[in-house]
Amino acid sequence: MLFFLRPPSSCVGKALYLVGKHMTDIHKLEKKVIIGLNKLLTNEKSQLNRWRNAGRVITILGWVFLTLTFMAIFQATHIPAYFLFISLASGLCIGLGVWFSSFSYQWPILQRYIDAERVNQRAAELDVSQKKPDN
Repeated sequence: MLFFLRPPSSCVGKALYLVGKHMTDIHKLEKKVIIGLNKLLTNEKSQLNRWRNAGRVITILGWVFLTLTFMAIFQATHIPAYFLFISLASGLCIGLGVWFSSFSYQWPILQRYIDAERVNQRAAELDVSQKKPDN
């Protein structure tokens, strides 16, 4: 039977299932974001250095991949297909490195607009709700 000929009850059931699953995913995401933001607010220097170093390493790795790709292009008459994937990986690495680096440079500006007390309070609430004893 085609998917658009399903009875409405199965479509509604599937929609309710997806909404419920999405809501649990939102709560997991909220917990990850709040805990990460709390770590960043409490250990600012070490976390920023971590982001900057990750950006530098990933960018350098991307440039190494790109250099290897260009060396293969200029030296060979026939280029193997895996160099296409190496060049793709280099673009992804350079893009991620720029993203990490730009985040670390923008953070001091963004930090002024974040209420650290509310983030800390919400992180404590999420931590307590996670540690509820099972009866």
